[in-house]
Amino acid sequence: MSCFIQETESTSATIAESTCAAATIAESTCAAATIAESTCAAITTESKYKFQFGEVTDIGGSRKNQDAYFTLKFPEIETVMTCVLDGHGSEYGEHIAEGTKKFMIEQFSINQDRLLANPEEFLLRLFDEANENCKQILMEVLSRSSIQFKEEDGIIYSRKYNTSQWSKVRGGTTCSIVVIIKNKLYTANVGDSKALLCSTHLLPFGGYCEMEITSDQSLEKYDEFKRIHDCGGLVVFDKPDALTKHECPPVYEYCDEYDDFIKSEKGIYYKNVSKEWATIVVNPNVDENDALAMSRSLGDLSLKRYGVIATPSINSFNLDEIFNSSEESESDTICIVLASDGVWDNWIDKNIGKFVMDKSCLNAIVDKPENGAQLVAKSLMARNDMFGQKNFGSSRDNATCIVTYITK
Repeated sequence: MSCFIQETESTSATIAESTCAAATIAESTCAAATIAESTCAAITTESKYKFQFGEVTDIGGSRKNQDAYFTLKFPEIETVMTCVLDGHGSEYGEHIAEGTKKFMIEQFSINQDRLLANPEEFLLRLFDEANENCKQILMEVLSRSSIQFKEEDGIIYSRKYNTSQWSKVRGGTTCSIVVIIKNKLYTANVGDSKALLCSTHLLPFGGYCEMEITSDQSLEKYDEFKRIHDCGGLVVFDKPDALTKHECPPVYEYCDEYDDFIKSEKGIYYKNVSKEWATIVVNPNVDENDALAMSRSLGDLSLKRYGVIATPSINSFNLDEIFNSSEESESDTICIVLASDGVWDNWIDKNIGKFVMDKSCLNAIVDKPENGAQLVAKSLMARNDMFGQKNFGSSRDNATCIVTYITK
């Protein structure tokens, strides 16, 4: 992906123009041919919190949308959850994302007792089982075609004819989940689909009005790099004109003086407006040009042996603590924005926060409790499409966003 025009502070000055004024918000959507939406009515559990959801997905400049998402609500156990998956791999990414969505919906629906008994243990096991299920998803897709396939050492291979060479079946997905049980909020993620908590007041964790509640698993992080390195994988800065990805410059190099690896200061190009360098993990075998732009994922079976794991990062927060951290009158509403990288490529965190916590958006969820959050999501994604066209043109990514307003 080529470099982009950075989103600047001037963006915040125009945010209000595309937020949720009741008279104009319905006009701020993208073409129906490229955006799918799912209206989510407000839900009040038996607890003190009310939830409103809005969901929108946009194909961007791609030929197909490999994103998947879902929202589940279980009022009887005071539980709600949202999930975004971003499939990758030109042939099978879409199938893995959709298949994993179906698998997880089923697991959440039939294992509520396990979820309530130990949410973190449940989420760890869920991701492990979902990763294993990716093999089944791929084999089911292949079995519906005339392509031959086999499993060997945990990797799926395929070929079209008996005389053809076997080739690896590639594909995987990110997965980020937000689960709220009564007053506890849990997140679990592999990959770069991110959840951001937004408020009108300073949050108790870090002192900002916005906070990432999923975990950053960038390949530039030492722990992620070291695990992959120890498994034999290569972590490099992506270089589009390299003949093979093995020729790309390393993110970390060993330093004799410190007897450790030292991170390089500069990559080749930024992948988003937050000025993050484009990095990839590469299969060390020169004749097997496997590459992936993340350190953790579901699927991507051929890179699991090289340290790309399916173990999620899990975080937990107390909603009461978040709401009680301010005595401001407007602090009775917060918003969680869960989105694929097709959104985060185009926004810095504080501008997402300014958008969803703008008074016009907060008024929309009060005045239109049945679809106010959906109107916010549509308006946000309309602006995202505009940014995407400016920054990436026809190569802009699929983009999916779920906004969850929580009112005390």
